[in-house]
Amino acid sequence: MAERTTLEAWRSAVPMSLFAFALSACGDDNTTGMNPPPDPTPVACSASPASLVYVSNNGSGNAGTITVVDQAFASAGISLTPGNNEGIAFDGADNLWQNGDGAQIGLRVFASVGTRASGSAYDPSRDREISGGTTALTAPKGIDIAYGYAFVADFGAGDIKVFTTADGANAAPTATVATGGAAPWDVDYVPADDRLFAALTDGTIAVYDNFIGAVGASIGAGGVSRTIVPSDAAGVKISTNIHGIAYASNDRLVATDVGDAMVATDGSLYVITGASTASGAVTPASVITGPSTMLGNPVDVVLNGPDALIAEKSNDRLLAFCNVFAGNTGDLPPSLSVAQTKPEALALRATATPAFTDVSDLDAGVSLAATIATSNPAALASDALVRIATDLSAGAGSSTGFTGIGSIESATIDQNGDGLLTYDAAVASTGGILAVSQLASGRGAATVGAGARAIEGASTGLVAPKGLDLASNLGLLFVADFGASNIKAFSATAGGDAAPVFTIASVGAASVWDVDYDPAADRLYASGTDGTVLVYDNVSTTQGAAGPDRSIVPSDAVGTKLSVNLHGIDYLASADVLLLTDVGDAASATDGQLFLVPLAATADGNTIVTAQVGGAATKLGNPVDITTDGTSVYVAEKSNGSVLRYDNFLGLTGALNVAEDAAFTIAAPESVVLAPGRFVF
Repeated sequence: MAERTTLEAWRSAVPMSLFAFALSACGDDNTTGMNPPPDPTPVACSASPASLVYVSNNGSGNAGTITVVDQAFASAGISLTPGNNEGIAFDGADNLWQNGDGAQIGLRVFASVGTRASGSAYDPSRDREISGGTTALTAPKGIDIAYGYAFVADFGAGDIKVFTTADGANAAPTATVATGGAAPWDVDYVPADDRLFAALTDGTIAVYDNFIGAVGASIGAGGVSRTIVPSDAAGVKISTNIHGIAYASNDRLVATDVGDAMVATDGSLYVITGASTASGAVTPASVITGPSTMLGNPVDVVLNGPDALIAEKSNDRLLAFCNVFAGNTGDLPPSLSVAQTKPEALALRATATPAFTDVSDLDAGVSLAATIATSNPAALASDALVRIATDLSAGAGSSTGFTGIGSIESATIDQNGDGLLTYDAAVASTGGILAVSQLASGRGAATVGAGARAIEGASTGLVAPKGLDLASNLGLLFVADFGASNIKAFSATAGGDAAPVFTIASVGAASVWDVDYDPAADRLYASGTDGTVLVYDNVSTTQGAAGPDRSIVPSDAVGTKLSVNLHGIDYLASADVLLLTDVGDAASATDGQLFLVPLAATADGNTIVTAQVGGAATKLGNPVDITTDGTSVYVAEKSNGSVLRYDNFLGLTGALNVAEDAAFTIAAPESVVLAPGRFVF
């Protein structure tokens, strides 16, 4: 797979096994290859960036497990059991995706790897599986993930299947793309170029230019753009059975060839230059092959900077060839060789869990792609997601199709750019959470039905969920369940009838409407419909079991309570302020307010607000939600049918009856969320 630097696209490599028997065409090859000399003390390639190497195992005794090693292949003291046995990749939320063609045929999503203890196994309440007849998956091998898509090399079906990171159980592929010949074993997608490379088991590499294409385009519709055939100087093909493939930012492609899957001495590693335009018979810049290389069945390769890391299955090794782009060729010994039983696939992950910026924690200067609102009028058929220009000057499209549910409520966006929406379910007094593919970019669709990922069912305990907020550093989704008068924390990756990871039952005298999580302080703020803000410190540890640590009551200079019925809430850590909306009397379209509350991290009891905005000029009647880009605030004003923007809100002081700076008319907006530009391509 490709070389990638940050979380934006932790890649993974992914091909694997062997190539011999029918059906799985590669099950476990437990043949013994060479007898290597004792391993020297492992030393990482000096030029390598610091990374952990996740190894998908596929032997008779270790299939379904993941071993984690450092870049010198020394144990990192971590082992996991996602349960599948083939290619692996990381998505933008630090979830590990793994293909399986053994006991489970399909995809498993192992949630929030950085939060899982060593020894953790697949857990249906936290993790999920995409499998079943509708997926049409037969024997999936390699996988890559980018921009909210999972690209899967389905060796058994002889095609490439594309799923979305929002998909649920038994989802149909978003696209099924032919390879033009032999079956694929691995894929590598290059986001910057919108180009997909596919390793084919006839020894060729299929290249797809403009693979995803423009918004509305059919993925892979253009077919194979060209084919790369590793050849000698005379143009004679030298490759036999390509498995692993990885693209580097210097426009070089590294591919592994297992040769005859039953022979443990005929593997090869190719380095191809000018990969973005290469076509036909291409002479590799380097060919590393021969008995000294220990390459027999090199089923996968990843690039750690300039270094090629290889899963060598038949010889039970992890191999490294340092600075593979130096031009060295021939029968070269590996720079590093460490025993590993039947490694099938590799993926790189940064040494430390990355810091996430969730959309509720945006600050000044962030690039925005759109403002997105949920529309929740009385008629169910009119429920919609509405995309609006960031300056609220114009609409940019909407999507409907929420059949089978009661009504859409609040929305947020996860680290893959997918939307998560709360809704009232079709059955009275039940609710759910729906995943919407690529809500941030506008490429996805909002649908409910077969294949849609939804958290719904008796085990969820959801009654009437309203506001929600992601805590991506925890892998959790906090939900204010107004109907149940509690706050529920779900796995952000879960689907189906998943139980909450924990529930905060103590929410004061009234219920809660919205929540906002501060990752730096591990603190949860909740807006109470009695006009108070509930504060839960160290919430991931205490899980709110003892109730709120503090309550904040927006008040005037003499301590008189100003708030009546709080709904929207947003904490801006850089200024240590709370932004609050108050709908007042829900039947009144004129008594809404906005509050700016200072020193929220330590405030307790009646707290003098910095600013109170309300009155006829404001158009505030039922302001049900609020968010900020660090400077301006955006408000979903439901009773007066508008999304409103107030600029320089943090600079306001006193009691103000001021008009908004911009507005966009929308039927009964229920929530508003800002889509960062990083999700758009």
